[in-house]
Amino acid sequence: MMKAKCILLAAAISALCLIWGCSQTNTQTSHRTNNDLSQESSGTVKAENTNAIKLVSDIATTQYFTDEKVKDDDVETILMAGINAPSAMNGQPWHFTVITDAALLRQISEDMDGGMGFGGVTPPPPDKTEGGNQAVAGSTSKAGIADAPLVIVISCSDGSKLDAGLACQNMSVAAQLLGYGTKIISSPTLAVNGENQAVYREQLGIPEDQTAAAFLLIGMEDTSADGRFDAYAGPTARNPLDEMVTYVEGQ
Repeated sequence: MMKAKCILLAAAISALCLIWGCSQTNTQTSHRTNNDLSQESSGTVKAENTNAIKLVSDIATTQYFTDEKVKDDDVETILMAGINAPSAMNGQPWHFTVITDAALLRQISEDMDGGMGFGGVTPPPPDKTEGGNQAVAGSTSKAGIADAPLVIVISCSDGSKLDAGLACQNMSVAAQLLGYGTKIISSPTLAVNGENQAVYREQLGIPEDQTAAAFLLIGMEDTSADGRFDAYAGPTARNPLDEMVTYVEGQ
């Protein structure tokens, strides 16, 4: 945790140094006033905030991951985002399990109800023809638990799924801001909380008073996946604002 705090502090210091450095350069090359510099700094912050809002508003579910490993420092930063998520009465009723063990992820996939495995989609066989797709099954079908290089299991106590959801979303956004793709799924909970719960509880370090609530898949997006793959699907449309929101205004 201390290392993660140091990373976040270093990032903040770097940003401040960048702003300070720009201000120094501007002072040496022009006679702009402090007010001018203040407005420029505010404009930079506003632009960064606008970019962050756009990312959160347009955040997409990643369906195809590469095998590239998520950096250890980034994993800690992502976890810190979850730890610092809001929770009722600051109860923090969650536990996070970081899985990079491919064999364990495959086992959970196989134990899922109905043997859905790779996200519920049967992967097509590799195209062996010249110029054909040579990618592994995990990159040609919609991502399931066995297809991402990193999976975080979010567990929580009974009645605390909202808190767990906030932590999960915090981590997903942090991962996206770091340049990774994410996918949130809940179907593996059927296996982890099922008849083999005791075994999985020990393997995943889930506390006795908690159960798995969600699985966050993280990794670099495989941008080579496109409409040529049977399981490919484009972005899904969202319902319009006026159909989903009710405004209650005062007189």
